[in-house]
Amino acid sequence: MDGGRKQKNCDSAYAYSAFLLPFTYTLISQGTTVDAFVARQPIFDRNSSMVSYELLYRKGTTNATGELEAPDTATSEVIISSFMEMGLEKITQGRLAHINVTPELLISGLFPTECKHLLAPELPNTISIDEPLITAVTSLSAKGFTIILDDFVFSEQWGPILELADIIKLDVQALSEAELLDQISILKHFDITLLAKKVETVSEFVHYHQLGFELFQGFFLAKPEIMNRTKMPKNCAVIMKLIKTLNDPTVDADHIERIVSMDARLAVKLLSIVNSALYSYPGEIDSLQRAIVVLGHEELKRWVTLLSLTSLDDVPSALLHQAMVRAEMCRTLAPDNMGQYFTVGLFSLLDAMIGMPFDKIALESNLPQELVDPIVCHAGPIGEVLAITIAFERGIFHSQRKIAKHSNSAYLHSIQWADCLTNTLRAG
Repeated sequence: MDGGRKQKNCDSAYAYSAFLLPFTYTLISQGTTVDAFVARQPIFDRNSSMVSYELLYRKGTTNATGELEAPDTATSEVIISSFMEMGLEKITQGRLAHINVTPELLISGLFPTECKHLLAPELPNTISIDEPLITAVTSLSAKGFTIILDDFVFSEQWGPILELADIIKLDVQALSEAELLDQISILKHFDITLLAKKVETVSEFVHYHQLGFELFQGFFLAKPEIMNRTKMPKNCAVIMKLIKTLNDPTVDADHIERIVSMDARLAVKLLSIVNSALYSYPGEIDSLQRAIVVLGHEELKRWVTLLSLTSLDDVPSALLHQAMVRAEMCRTLAPDNMGQYFTVGLFSLLDAMIGMPFDKIALESNLPQELVDPIVCHAGPIGEVLAITIAFERGIFHSQRKIAKHSNSAYLHSIQWADCLTNTLRAG
């Protein structure tokens, strides 16, 4: 079973409203307001291509994560509404969204059956299996839903559900090697896809790849695979020299124009951005000079910095996308000096992109300390915003209290911005 089923034509608007209405009444009748946060975590195939997401969310200000609840609770409406604030298709780019659910929600019959290509119910391993749940899962499976079992450890009670399951998630950090091999041995007799959950490093990805897992979830792309390098590869060194120049406070627009005009690919990318939906300027901007005038000095530096990183060799597209989301979320949450916040977010994954410790990159590139300290030790206001951004990215929401009113909307805006930018660069 492919974890990344493509969206087909379905009446998603109807499905959303049908799912929301039973909860909306409870919310209004009780006069309840609840903070809710949502983040997405990518899921990769054996080629490290992103195929789907798990949606992580939390209600209120106490839990780190949450799950969709029974239909008699008002908080479920708030959680679902946070998914729909931007549109589920936009949050997941039309990819399948894994959503942790309770048996009560499935048994209630309120799970949105019109969107089998957008939503996949994920059952936790803490539940008890009974006939009503088996009936509900059987119905969803018959309708074409992808059925997922999360943090799975085999026991006899799972027999009827295993026959219906499509994806089994094994927590590779919670199981010993022997326990993991035992689970694989049991599950190979079922027609399911194995997903390795909490894969933290590239070496772990390679190991579980060799064990036969088809899907992988975790932060392994964001962890640098440190190589025995004393210097940056030539491509990286050139780009970091450019970035150093751009971060020089004395550099002017004419200097930046000369830099961009010497790199045809960079100039084409910049024009693609200016003419994209990110700006929607009236009429086409067809010259580099006009683009520079329209953007302004600070905006120009920001774009040239970002676009230069897209030229790095052998950087996974998902990692670059993650850096874009971090950069834009830091910028959006910045109280001032937004360009510096943006750059810190963007550079926070340089070690993973280049394969060198960040302190060595900073030293070799002579990056200013005001960029280094927030990244290395999350120092100062910029470092605090970066820490919040990373926590949000990982679905750890307890640190969001200071900016709870803005963090969720900033995150949703940032992933939409990064998705739009990625599509623009791909088209260009």
